[in-house]
Amino acid sequence: MGCQVSRQSALAGGNLRKLKRHVGRAVYQLLAPRVSPSGSDIGHGPPVVAGFLSTPSGLGESARLCHAALESLGLTPRYFDFGRRFANSERLDVFVDDDEPNWNDAGPLIVHANPPELPAVCFRLGKRALNDRLVVGYWAWELEQIPSSWVAGFRYVHEIWAPSRFVADAIRPHTKKPVRVVPHPLLPLSARSDRGAFGLAETDLVVLSACDLRSSAERKNIDGNIEAFRAAFGSAEDVTLIVKLGGTETYPELAKEIQDKVDSFGNIRTVTAVLSPQRMADLIASVDIVLSLHRSEGFGLLPAQAMMLGKPSIATYWSGNMDYMSVEASIRIPPKRLVPVRDAQGIYPYPSQRWAEPDLDLAAEALRHMADDPEERRRLGESAAVAIREHCSVERYWQACGPDFQRLCTPGAQTGD
Repeated sequence: MGCQVSRQSALAGGNLRKLKRHVGRAVYQLLAPRVSPSGSDIGHGPPVVAGFLSTPSGLGESARLCHAALESLGLTPRYFDFGRRFANSERLDVFVDDDEPNWNDAGPLIVHANPPELPAVCFRLGKRALNDRLVVGYWAWELEQIPSSWVAGFRYVHEIWAPSRFVADAIRPHTKKPVRVVPHPLLPLSARSDRGAFGLAETDLVVLSACDLRSSAERKNIDGNIEAFRAAFGSAEDVTLIVKLGGTETYPELAKEIQDKVDSFGNIRTVTAVLSPQRMADLIASVDIVLSLHRSEGFGLLPAQAMMLGKPSIATYWSGNMDYMSVEASIRIPPKRLVPVRDAQGIYPYPSQRWAEPDLDLAAEALRHMADDPEERRRLGESAAVAIREHCSVERYWQACGPDFQRLCTPGAQTGD
């Protein structure tokens, strides 16, 4: 397919990266401290959110949403940003105060990093940060089974939070530790349409898709999104597809391949700039429809955030987004079939597992229907906003965190009241 990276070059680069990661993780596994035993004296105090807070990625957004939610609950959360401590060329201008938390406060620690990264981040956090406190791992995975390399990660946490039932179901068979479904908390977004700044015509119908190349172009299904858009609208000049790309510095050849394909179409363009959360919200507010014909998602932040802003979402109805995409609040595209995972980038080298092949004909039909019916777009957007505000409310997040977490970080528990 047109946007698929050359298998030879992708695998060569991917194998070298995997080798470096494998060696680094083996060293960190020998050196990284473990959490205190579950029966030990776990302390109370303000919660600490540790994660890639300044990194423009799904994991980074997960940590930022967690911190914002806890702050809105009046819990004065501390934070520890991995993004400024590990090599990363793309960073957001957020959480710039680089002071470490006071680890003498023994409040719960929520680590927004997946198991392969845990040895390195726990080594960086240090023994004092992990001792005598509840340590939660907030994990996201995009396939039906976690890989064997994740199993070692259980030794670094007391319990696991997952953003969806899909992720929790992939984790639970491998541990006796608590696994909670804790959907991402989405606070009301303050965003404005800013088409001029994004180079969009005010009169066009604008569709938005997004892909971080570090999360696999195959999983995000860039080709499928483009194909459905072209099947719906051809070369019509009054419609535009925006493909928001992240991770282009990590995968420059793949990014160029996608750009070359997009350049051959007059009504499709990319946005590759690193956008702050606020500007990303403004971009979503500037479009009419969000399209996510993914093959698999752990949660699906883009459709959820679009729903929060009252935008109709057309998305593959499979995996993590099934939790919140009701028939009244979204357009759900069923898979034509579930197929073995094939990922030329090597990010998901699990051919024994499966993901969805969405029905692109149905997606094209849905796009045409939404384009022709502004009133239906408005109605669907309003229903979407109501549904996602309930599913991703801060109150629901707090309840899902569980009684142990609530007891250990509430103000009353901190003071012994």
